[in-house]
Amino acid sequence: MTQIGQTGPETAARKPAYEQLCRDNLVSLILVGEGDTAVDEHGLRSISRFANARFDYHELIIIASDRVPDWDNRLRQIGQEIEHLRVLSVDRQSDYEDMVIHAMHHAIGDYILCMAPDAASEAELDQLLDHIAGGEFDVVKAVFDPAQIRRRDRVTASVMAGIMRLVTGQQIESFQARAFVLTRTAMSRLEQMGDILKFFRILDLSAHLSQKRVFVSRPPRRRFLAGFSDKARLSAELVSLSSERLVRSFALVCLCLSLLSILATLGAIITRLVLQDVAPGWASLAVLFSALFAANFGVLSAICLGLLQLLRQGRRRRETDLVSEISGGDLYHVSAALNVEGSDESK
Repeated sequence: MTQIGQTGPETAARKPAYEQLCRDNLVSLILVGEGDTAVDEHGLRSISRFANARFDYHELIIIASDRVPDWDNRLRQIGQEIEHLRVLSVDRQSDYEDMVIHAMHHAIGDYILCMAPDAASEAELDQLLDHIAGGEFDVVKAVFDPAQIRRRDRVTASVMAGIMRLVTGQQIESFQARAFVLTRTAMSRLEQMGDILKFFRILDLSAHLSQKRVFVSRPPRRRFLAGFSDKARLSAELVSLSSERLVRSFALVCLCLSLLSILATLGAIITRLVLQDVAPGWASLAVLFSALFAANFGVLSAICLGLLQLLRQGRRRRETDLVSEISGGDLYHVSAALNVEGSDESK
C-alpha cells in the first residue's frame, strides 16, 4: 500500500478537474493528532510532502488535545521547517469528532481535507480529491470495504445501526474511516444544521448533502467493538440530540392510546344501550377502566408536550473548549520565512 507522501504510477496522472483544483483553490489539510510526538510528527511530515507535491495554495493544520509534555515544543520546532503550518491545541481531553469540528472552524480553505495519521494511503486521498473536484459531490468520505470486514462485525454493526435508526431516525454510516474531504459550501450548510455538525462524518446525510464513499483498501486496525466506551458515548449523544423526537413520539403514542380508550368507553356505553343480554356490571366496569386509561394517557401526553416545550426553551449550548493556536511568525527563526516584513539589517 502506498503511504502518504510516496509517489506511484496511479497518482502520477491526475484528472483535469483534480489539476484545476490544485492550481486555483486554497486547500486546508487537517491532521487530527493523537498527542504522541513521534506519531504526529511522522503524519505531519507525510501530509506536508503530499501537499507540496500537489497544491499551489494550501495550509496545514494539526490539532491535538491529550498531548505528551514535549508535544508543543516539538511542534514549534517542526514549524520552522514546514511551511504554512498552523498548530491547534485543545485545553481539555476531547474525542476525535470534537477535534475535527474545532479544526474545521479554523480552516479557511475552499476545500477541507481531514484525516488521522495513516488513515488513508496517497492513492485513496487522490480519489477523495478527484471526486470532490468534479463538483458533483459536497462531501466525500473514506469507508472501509465491507468485504474485508468479518461477518460477525458486519452483523453487529447492522443491528446497532437499525436500533439507532429506530430511536433517533438517523442512519449511521457503516465502518467509517478517519478521512474525508468537503467543500466550503458544504461546511456552511452543516454549520446551519446546528448540533448535527459533530456527527456528519458518522451519519448518512444524503438527504441534506450529496455525498460519495471511497473504499479504503486495508481492513480496520481495531475490531468493531473495540473502543466500546467511545461508541457508547457517541450513541448517547446521538440519542440526546434526538430527545425532542423521542418525547414527541412518546406524546403521540400516549395521545393515540387516550383516544382509543375514549372510543372503548363510547363502545361500552353503546353496547349497553343496544344489547339487552349484557352481563351485569360489565358495562360499568368497562366504562370505568377505559375512562381511567383515557385520563392517564391524556395526562402523560400533556406532560410530554410540556417537557418538549421546556426542552426547546431551555436547550443550552455546549460549553466551548478553549482552542489555542501556535502558529504565525513565532514559528520561524529565519527572516526570509517571516510572514511580516522585517527591518533591513544591512543598515
